[in-house]
Amino acid sequence: MNTIVILSVLSYLCATMLIINSLKRPHTKPLVVLTTTICIALSLHAASLYYAFTLPNGLNFSISNVVSLIHWVIAAVVSLCMFPLNLQLIIPAVYGCAGMALLAMHSSTEIYLKPITDSMETIAHIGLSIAAYSILIISALYSLQLMWTRRQIKHKTITLNSSLTPLITAEKHIVSLVFIGSSLLSLSLATGLVFVDNLFGSGIAHKTLLSLLAWGVYMTMLWHYFYYGCSATAAINYTLSGVTLLTLAYFGARVVKELILTT
Repeated sequence: MNTIVILSVLSYLCATMLIINSLKRPHTKPLVVLTTTICIALSLHAASLYYAFTLPNGLNFSISNVVSLIHWVIAAVVSLCMFPLNLQLIIPAVYGCAGMALLAMHSSTEIYLKPITDSMETIAHIGLSIAAYSILIISALYSLQLMWTRRQIKHKTITLNSSLTPLITAEKHIVSLVFIGSSLLSLSLATGLVFVDNLFGSGIAHKTLLSLLAWGVYMTMLWHYFYYGCSATAAINYTLSGVTLLTLAYFGARVVKELILTT
């Protein structure tokens, strides 16, 4: 397993270097080498996730495993959309975080057992939650890229080129990502309300309330955009506020419980 982890991290690093090189030389895009390197990184990361999650009596949903899975989903989606959406600027952060999450998962000894006998509805709820969070994280990263681009253009430190998405197009991409992510979040909340017992009970009530608040932020953003138009600054603020609430909902209590109180 050590070899798989090291090779995956090195592949993420190589892919990042290739992307940075293509940004410096826009006419040089080694697509075959880049695609192969990314596929190797994602495949080895997926294999590591399989071994980390699979236990004889269930699945290990420890916080390090879940974070690594989320970063794998983010890396996979960003890799697919990298050139169509011009996401190259956030690749170093995405692949860097994926590599660090993989190393953290491999070094962690925490176990949070989830029996395989759980209903398919519960598994679907968990899957939808992870998918929604991953897409909304990407929208937040895209917002940060847009914010950085606007600031650089304002101060005339860069000019628009083929590696940067036009600002209006970037705003539309952010809204599209938020729409997809919030739709998945809606399905996640719906399945949770229907199939998860005691969703507002002790221990998980804060998760439910914070998730609903995040959902409300995203719905307000979409309503604002489609009915009145939404400025880039407002879209960025909505997106970052929503993902902050969702992060607190998903990981706030577990970070305190698993990583702070147990040390």
